[in-house]
Amino acid sequence: MSFTNYNFLWDCICKKINKYPGASSYSTILSSFEILNIKENAVNIFTNYQNINTIIDSNTRNNLEQIIRIVLNNKLLAINYQPLYINIPFIDNNKTLDNFSLNSENRLAIAVANDICSISPNNIYTPLYLYADTGLGKTHLINAIVLEYSKKFTSKKINNYTGDSFINSFFEATKKNSLQKWREYNEECDLFIIDDIHLLENNSNAIEEFSSLFDTLYSNNKKPHLIITSNTNSSNLNGFTESLKSKLQWGVKIEILSPNKSTKENIINSICNKNKITIKPDVKKYIAKNYNGNIRGLEGLIKTVYTHSTLLNEEITTTLIDKALGKENTSRQYSINGSDIIYNVCKYFNISEIEIKAKNRTRSIAFPRQIGMYITKSLTNTSLQEIGKLYGGRDHSTVKHSNDKIKELYKNDSNVKKTVDNIIKLINHEKTAY
Repeated sequence: MSFTNYNFLWDCICKKINKYPGASSYSTILSSFEILNIKENAVNIFTNYQNINTIIDSNTRNNLEQIIRIVLNNKLLAINYQPLYINIPFIDNNKTLDNFSLNSENRLAIAVANDICSISPNNIYTPLYLYADTGLGKTHLINAIVLEYSKKFTSKKINNYTGDSFINSFFEATKKNSLQKWREYNEECDLFIIDDIHLLENNSNAIEEFSSLFDTLYSNNKKPHLIITSNTNSSNLNGFTESLKSKLQWGVKIEILSPNKSTKENIINSICNKNKITIKPDVKKYIAKNYNGNIRGLEGLIKTVYTHSTLLNEEITTTLIDKALGKENTSRQYSINGSDIIYNVCKYFNISEIEIKAKNRTRSIAFPRQIGMYITKSLTNTSLQEIGKLYGGRDHSTVKHSNDKIKELYKNDSNVKKTVDNIIKLINHEKTAY
C-alpha cells in the first residue's frame, strides 16, 4: 500500500474534473468523496451517497477515471458506498520500526510490535495496551506498525483510529443513520487500532460503543489484533466502566517509560544526526543531564538552540542551553499550547480570557473564540475534546464546527486569513523570545 496525503490528492483530482463540461454540477458530491486506500491496481473511494452510481452520469465518471489513470499511473477507479465516516490518520513514511529509537524503556513495546507484523504473529497480544506520557513515541510506534503491517499483508484490512476520529466517526454515522453499517465495517478487520483512547473520557456513548465493539472483535473467530494506546494505565481511565477497564488488561499491557540519562544522550545523537546539527559531546551530556521533558520537547529544544546559533552566529554552549531551559535549568517546552493561543487571541481582540470562555454568543466574542479553536487545532496536537475544555467546556461538535468554519473562511476571506496569520506571528514571536 502506498501512503500519501489523500485529502490533498483528491483536491487536485477534483480541480481537474471541474474543468470538464457539466462536471461542476457534481462538485459538492465529488468534494465529499475520500480516498479510502490505494491498492496495487485501484484507487478505492468511499462516499456516503448510497445511490452514487445513479447520481453521477457516465461521462463524468469516465472523465474522473481518465484523470485518475493519468495522475496515478493507470490506476483503476473503484467508487464504493460506505455509510461511515472514516478518519484515516496521516501515515508518515519516515516513522518506521527500523528508525524507532530503541532503548531499555521501550524495547519490549518494539519487540511486540515487530512480532505483530511478523508472518506468524502471536495472538496473545490482543489486546495490546500501550501507555506513556505525551511525547514518548506511542504515535510513532503506531505509525510504524501500520506501515510494516500493510507492507507484509497487502490484502488485510487495517482500521486505524485516534480517540478523536473514533468519536467523530461514531457521531457522524449516528447522525446519518448509518451506525449499523459503520459497526459492520469496524467488525470486518484484521488489525484494529485506537490511539489515545483516553480521549473517549467523558463521552459515555462513545465508550459504550467501543466496549461493544471490543467484545465483538475479541470474540471474533478471525482473531484480529487489537492495539490500544493511552497516556495512562487502563485502571485510571475516567468514565470507563470497571468491566471495560478489566477487559483492557486481558492481553499484554506495556508502559513506555521516560528516557534515562543514557537514553537521552542516544536520542540527542539521533536528533542531531537526523537534522545534521553539530553539538559538542560535553554539551550533549549537559542537555541529557538537565533536560527533564519528553522526547518531542527535547527535539524542539535542540532545534531552537541550533536556530539561535545559526542566525545569531553563536556557538552552542552550556550557557546557551541554560538560556533555552530557563532560570535554574528548569525544563521549558518550546511547543505552542492552548493557553498560549488563548492569551494571544484575547490580546489581539482586546477581550478577557473570562469572556472567551464564557457562554457569550455575541459575534465580538464568538468570532475570536472560533479563531482560537481553529488555531489551536492547526498548531497543536490538542484533541477536539480538550480544546472544548479550554474554551469553557464546549463539546467536540462545537469545536469541529468552529474549526471547519474558520478553515473555510481562511481559504476564501482575505481579512480572516490576515487576522489568523497575524495572531500566529504574535504567538511565534513570544515563544521564540528568550
